[in-house]
Amino acid sequence: MEFTPLGAYRLFGLPMGELTNLAVEIRDVLGPEAGVLVERMAATPDWTARFDLLDAALLARLEYGPRPTPEVGRASANCSPAARRRSRSPVSPPKWGGARGT
Repeated sequence: MEFTPLGAYRLFGLPMGELTNLAVEIRDVLGPEAGVLVERMAATPDWTARFDLLDAALLARLEYGPRPTPEVGRASANCSPAARRRSRSPVSPPKWGGARGT
């Protein structure tokens, strides 16, 4: 999975640099509740439903993750694809194609 630096910090409580280019066990970053998520995903027969479970778990975790300082929040918002479009930046956001999970 790929996360923004702010997203990784909010989800995992760690700076993204501590996880970059590493293969880690889900329990090491999500804690003991990851086992329940893994079991539920394994028992789900279709990929769309699995991704829905993962999305729900990650979104729920965002509610409890650490909040950035106001300065970091503003800097992150200014780096978003929408902010780049507003500034007419020559750097365009990536274009994603295909269905989820492919």
